[in-house]
Amino acid sequence: MNHIEVALVNGDGSAPEMMEQARRVVNRAALLDHIQIDWIETPMGWKAFEVSGDTTPAESMETALKIGTIFFGGVGDPTMDTTIGKKRPEMMPEARALLPIRKNLGLLLNFRPMILMKELSHLSPLRPELIPDGGVEMVF
Repeated sequence: MNHIEVALVNGDGSAPEMMEQARRVVNRAALLDHIQIDWIETPMGWKAFEVSGDTTPAESMETALKIGTIFFGGVGDPTMDTTIGKKRPEMMPEARALLPIRKNLGLLLNFRPMILMKELSHLSPLRPELIPDGGVEMVF
């Protein structure tokens, strides 16, 4: 079995719960290809700030850049952004974590898939007449 390391940024807010489930899916898919993922905790965001006083601790950035493969949960928290972030804008996690990672690894963007199944369209804020028969599948 092949092993690969992946830097794990759990993020803030509801991101850690989503990342937990996403990791389960990724682990299962990797096992189908006989790959085991060694997740390396790499704290960034306001959760990291609460522990270390920095939204992007130097050791976290070094780890992420050294490994080069990053599973990144959403960082940022409106409450922290408007309190500590207003007083110390240099600590905003988007600017301290996401943008430097993109720059240092030569990344242009990140993908955000969206799938809306026709059967769930009644739960969508989209007007029903705008949803095609097969639903919607987009990548932002």
